[in-house]
Amino acid sequence: MGYLLIHRACLNGDALVVAALIHIGCDPSAKTEAGLTGVHLAAMRGQLVILSLLAESGVKLGEFDSQNKLPLHYAAANNQVIVAAWLLQATKVDWTTAFDGAGRTPLHLASEAGHQEMVRFLLSTLTNLASFDKPLDPMTRDHLGNTYLHSALASVPSPITQ
Repeated sequence: MGYLLIHRACLNGDALVVAALIHIGCDPSAKTEAGLTGVHLAAMRGQLVILSLLAESGVKLGEFDSQNKLPLHYAAANNQVIVAAWLLQATKVDWTTAFDGAGRTPLHLASEAGHQEMVRFLLSTLTNLASFDKPLDPMTRDHLGNTYLHSALASVPSPITQ
């Protein structure tokens, strides 16, 4: 997978190891073979303390990975609402226009995973976005043609498959 020690520490939530590695000169912006940084991994796991350490060290919080996903995509896909709120505050990213390589926004990913709390949170941030003058288009489609509703229905068990 190409994970360095700092990546493993970010995944495992070991803030002391992350701080020590940064202190001795480890590159906190180092990427895995998949283009993931410690910020992506910490966002995925809800590691807010580690995100703060990385931010203090000067790491860019709005970096895309090789699938064109922001750390916010990982937070949304894993229902890390507090981390998503922190990232939105720190980066001022407009998630409605943050499309990954498959054309999905964080709302597509949260909906697809059935994360109601994250969906509610993302929708609650719409009034704070710079693009609020242009309302969210519920018909926004990913590269497979799925809207937010399609993504939400993907997480609902079907009687046919049971």
